[in-house]
Amino acid sequence: MVAMVLAVVLPLTLLIINEPAGIDLQMVGGSIIDIKGDVDLAVAGTVIRVDPYYSKTSIADYDLATVNLNGGTSNIETPESTDETYYALANYGGTINVNIL
Repeated sequence: MVAMVLAVVLPLTLLIINEPAGIDLQMVGGSIIDIKGDVDLAVAGTVIRVDPYYSKTSIADYDLATVNLNGGTSNIETPESTDETYYALANYGGTINVNIL
């Protein structure tokens, strides 16, 4: 499987209504989404999810898939509800970094 690397160096504003995930990385093999700059994310679901489906013996579990939000202000919003469950960050393998330099 080929690793995916996506780098974004712009302010990112994402408003998604009633979607399961705003940023969803399920690729393995060292895949990375690297966003540098201001980030505003509002999702009625999971804002950022990392869920690599297959492990790879040559890659540590935390390196299978990585989402980085660095280099700016990160504003992450989910609704408040007693009926539904919403997650700002959901990690089921791999790594999520928010403003970690």
